[in-house]
Amino acid sequence: QREQMLGAMAYLAPQPLSTALPKLVPKLSQTLSDPHPKVQAAARQALREVSDSILIWFEARAAQSLQAKLTESTSSAFLLSTCKTECPALVISLPNTVATLPEPMSTIFINSNFGKMKIQQKLAIGYIRNKLNVQAMLNKSRAAEKAFELFCTPLSRYTGKGSEVFLQSEKLSFDFEGNTVRGFRCNHPQDKKALILHGFSSSCHKFDHYAKAFIQKGFEVLAFDAPAHGASDGKTINALQYSEVIEKIVMLYGPVDVFLCHSLGGLAASLALEKIPHNEQTKLILIAPATETTSAINNAFSFLGLKNTQLRSELDEVIKRISGHDTGWFSIRRAIRNICASVLWIHDEDDDVTPLEDALKVKEDAPSNVQFMVTKGLGHRQVYRDGTVKDRVLAFL
Repeated sequence: QREQMLGAMAYLAPQPLSTALPKLVPKLSQTLSDPHPKVQAAARQALREVSDSILIWFEARAAQSLQAKLTESTSSAFLLSTCKTECPALVISLPNTVATLPEPMSTIFINSNFGKMKIQQKLAIGYIRNKLNVQAMLNKSRAAEKAFELFCTPLSRYTGKGSEVFLQSEKLSFDFEGNTVRGFRCNHPQDKKALILHGFSSSCHKFDHYAKAFIQKGFEVLAFDAPAHGASDGKTINALQYSEVIEKIVMLYGPVDVFLCHSLGGLAASLALEKIPHNEQTKLILIAPATETTSAINNAFSFLGLKNTQLRSELDEVIKRISGHDTGWFSIRRAIRNICASVLWIHDEDDDVTPLEDALKVKEDAPSNVQFMVTKGLGHRQVYRDGTVKDRVLAFL
């Protein structure tokens, strides 16, 4: 069985990926179809033994396919902001225009021009989708673990020069699970403290306008890059880890009176406040928070075109195995019932990352400690940069 599978790979290797993959799948499935239990068990063992070889072959073929389709493009630098918008499945590293897919996928050097961004996006999405589908066929549990790793890997790491308000302030750092988390403390000491919590693939430096405004209001400001973000160490982050980071920040540098959160930072802060002592005077500001993890995963599967229901179910099992909680537990709607802080929730109608629909369900619950502000036309990222939103936040203080 092992020789047949390796032989199939050798036979298909020269063929285009679009031709080879459909032929390879039946050959792999055929090894598991023998009715005799012992033969089937031996086939499964053989499949496990060669799965790494199959995936290495698949990655190499996918890399060649990507390169072949982009060879006619001309080399040029990208506008980074547009790359993040048009090509979220890739991480573009300037000036080498390297598209890096999450480990252990190959790093593919490509030449492309600005007009080819959407083509790159489709190729990358197809690559990830096919890889996970092939992996799910070989080992559903392993594929789910890789999917979880993919969803916990930031799309990019902030490498900008940083904001002066932070660079001129006190630098802080502490250890979390063997990685150094780095951040800043501004306007120390003051009676009241505000903690800024950025979202996925972001950085505290993107919230410097809030830091300046809080300082003008007489607050001491704490701001950190989450693990795997900005200046902090690490490669992956999940909501539970982020919440534990927040708990440690409060333990080391607190107490904290105001939590300003965006996206994933909002979910993490909500989970943390279930454990952190606080009262009605504590302020929790949620800007476009990641309300429901179940929705986030469903949207990611839809975005990648993954329709494998077994892989989706297995991912839920991975989350439960890692965290001890069902996927639905990672929910602001659930957590907010255990939070007594005063909450300002700001969400945009056109948010394509954290759906307004999830936020409206919380609004329908009518929690007495939550105020809602719904904006329009700002989306997920512009909402925290908007002047009217900032004015509403400052008034809430």
